[in-house]
Amino acid sequence: MLKTLFEIIATMADDPDQYRSDMRTKLLELADTMPLAPMPAARENKVRGFVKETVGNLLINQLPN
Repeated sequence: MLKTLFEIIATMADDPDQYRSDMRTKLLELADTMPLAPMPAARENKVRGFVKETVGNLLINQLPN
């Protein structure tokens, strides 16, 4: 559902591919810098890695059909 929302918004942008690329960059920056609740470093790395993987799967530039 989240992917669908990003795609709908991207289709309204002047350049959908650039929009997805910019959004992906910003979300990945947030994944690196967002303060998290206190936890062991290994767990924090797993959480941040999962978020990055999810963002990467959500905002893939689509090739034209």
